[in-house]
Amino acid sequence: MEPGWFINFTPYWFGASYFDDVTGKFTLTSPGVIRTFRMDSRLFHPLHAGRDDQFQSGMSGVNSSQNPFLTGAVVMEQQGCWTANYIEDLAPAMNRWKRFSDQERQ
Repeated sequence: MEPGWFINFTPYWFGASYFDDVTGKFTLTSPGVIRTFRMDSRLFHPLHAGRDDQFQSGMSGVNSSQNPFLTGAVVMEQQGCWTANYIEDLAPAMNRWKRFSDQERQ
């Protein structure tokens, strides 16, 4: 879960919600929310507590040329639209697609 942000949104990705609009009550203990975080704990339990923190502590910040995503240390991360700007500024080669000219296509 690099960089570890947005974990609180995980239930929404799987169709669960923290709030029931009909009843006006929080649903923090609903089966969907519980199921989502149990899944998270099963996925990350093998990492053992603290190891991911140790891994992340050796990495630089989001707005850095040493950002682990930009350097290839991690293959995926959950960020926002601002990341496109960081890629363009700090690792522009990641933002280039190999395109063929019309002549090469023939």
